[in-house]
Amino acid sequence: MIVEGQQQLNVGKNTGSQIAHIVPFKYDQEVSLRKLNLAITMHEYPFNIVEHEYLVDFIESLRPSFPIKSRVTVRKEIIDRYLEEKETLYAHLKTIKCRFSATMDMWTSCQNKGYMCVTIHWIDDNWRIQKRIIGFFNVKGRHTGAKLSKTFSEVMVKWYIEKRLFALTLDNASSNEVAVNDIISDLKENGNGSLVCDGLFFHVKCACHILNLVARDGLKVISETISKVKSLVLAEKGLHCKVEELMKCATEGSWVGYKEGSAPAPAKKTSSVAAPGPSNTADVLMGNVDHDLEEFLYDESEHAMVETNELERTRTRRAMGDSEEDNEDAKDMESDGNSDPDIMDDADELIDVHVLLIVCRTT
Repeated sequence: MIVEGQQQLNVGKNTGSQIAHIVPFKYDQEVSLRKLNLAITMHEYPFNIVEHEYLVDFIESLRPSFPIKSRVTVRKEIIDRYLEEKETLYAHLKTIKCRFSATMDMWTSCQNKGYMCVTIHWIDDNWRIQKRIIGFFNVKGRHTGAKLSKTFSEVMVKWYIEKRLFALTLDNASSNEVAVNDIISDLKENGNGSLVCDGLFFHVKCACHILNLVARDGLKVISETISKVKSLVLAEKGLHCKVEELMKCATEGSWVGYKEGSAPAPAKKTSSVAAPGPSNTADVLMGNVDHDLEEFLYDESEHAMVETNELERTRTRRAMGDSEEDNEDAKDMESDGNSDPDIMDDADELIDVHVLLIVCRTT
């Protein structure tokens, strides 16, 4: 039986080596509980994870005597640990003699509540950049410039670094412009000359936000092209069974609509409708454009649609009890179609491909 504090042997392997090592190990229940709380904090697990059935069963399989605490106790322990770390950071900032740069941003939760996050940055004695979050809290009411500046100033005063600020980074929102001007004015009045260059370099605009705005403006310029590409993708998904054959046709120059072993494609016919022109989007997606292929598919699909529409009109007249001549015409057209069982299948395929080519042409 292993009791608390009893020394044990832990067998393991060195990193990057196959050599095993044996080191003394002493089980400490408090250390294990702190590591569990740290895991919940760092991975943002809910507090009630300690009450999940299978997690409890897993822990008990490792050590049946391990104390599983309730979510209320875990929450209290994590909050207490937060307050301890806060006091440690507060004492550490008092020892730092350099200036701090701050970043402030607003965040809206899924409950539609506004939160402010304040982070400070500095360079330590080893010339390493350090950063710490010193404020993350709910901001009630309208997020006006005056409201933001007041909230930020309260955080700086609370941490006693309001007179050691070097710069503040914000995005380009209009309320932030008002907020930073109010903060500069307040520091000029109460900071006893703590601003560098009288606040000339205090406001730093967020480069990431600027790049985001540039990207959005660029997407607006090509929004029409993006819309056409989306339409092409939708058409391709709707004709997924034809995509493989169409891509093979586009890359190898073979004709679509004729089954293996059937007669070769007929010669091109003169059409009153002009053949579709080349498409930049089609060039990208297909790799190349076969203009003869596009013209053939366009002409053949047009011819197939005309025959299909004529057949449907004749069938409708027959169903409505029109003249025997119409019935004979319908029978003749049906018999003509039945003479070649591949015609209707070819026409359906050509119509589907025709739809895709129209989308390509519009891009």
